[in-house]
Amino acid sequence: MQKRFFSILSVFFFIMTILLILYIPNQREWENALFEYILEFPFIFGGLGIVSALLGVKGSTKITLILLISIVMVWYLFVYLMGTVGFQEP
Repeated sequence: MQKRFFSILSVFFFIMTILLILYIPNQREWENALFEYILEFPFIFGGLGIVSALLGVKGSTKITLILLISIVMVWYLFVYLMGTVGFQEP
């Protein structure tokens, strides 16, 4: 039962990671201030998702969750670095 809980928790963190990556702020001031902190949350949720997947159900479920979260984390790292370092004015 406890391993199943960790697998469900890992799926939750995976969904939260995807939703935060797709989040686009509006023009309101408080949302723009919140957006500065939201940039790091997919890394946190991805890390927690991988840890909870490692503690979850063994087998193909564990491997699939770890691979999905890892792929999303690598993709987001690429986008994050391109956005923070790559678009700076020379």
